[in-house]
Amino acid sequence: MINGQKGAFGNRMIQFHVNPFTKKENDKYLNGRVPEINFTDDGLKRFYECTRGIPAYINSFCNTLSSNETYDNEMVEKTFFQKMDQIIVMWIKIWGTLSLKERDIIISIVGNGSQTWTNLQQSTGFSTNTFNKYLDILKNKGIVVYDKIEGYKIEDQMLKAWIEYKKENDGYYPP
Repeated sequence: MINGQKGAFGNRMIQFHVNPFTKKENDKYLNGRVPEINFTDDGLKRFYECTRGIPAYINSFCNTLSSNETYDNEMVEKTFFQKMDQIIVMWIKIWGTLSLKERDIIISIVGNGSQTWTNLQQSTGFSTNTFNKYLDILKNKGIVVYDKIEGYKIEDQMLKAWIEYKKENDGYYPP
């Protein structure tokens, strides 16, 4: 929003993509930036699995951790699910901006797994034109992608994990 045409910088801000860190880069980054956070070897491995090396998730997750704990596999997993809303705050904000039809498409993919166009369209019950419109919006936002082998799927696994977690723990998908 800040970088958008109507944002503070009037579309003059430069953006660049940062690739996910490798396991080795992740470990080096954590040791250099947050040496006060202690991990066991299996805890560090679980931390990497949770964040998949994505810098934004690494930073958000680190902000939820305490320096007076030693994080093993179980502690990392427990903390991850307890603090998930803080870790993926950007997805929660984006979720709040989606239309009900966009959410229905995402929920169908999360609930039923990757799907062909036909199966996904039928699972939503939308007309072809309505479905195409909202599927295109989700693709343009980078939320849904098409894979020739798997079909339509959620691009970011953290978003998918959050939606699944909310359904499992609250009994319904996020409103």
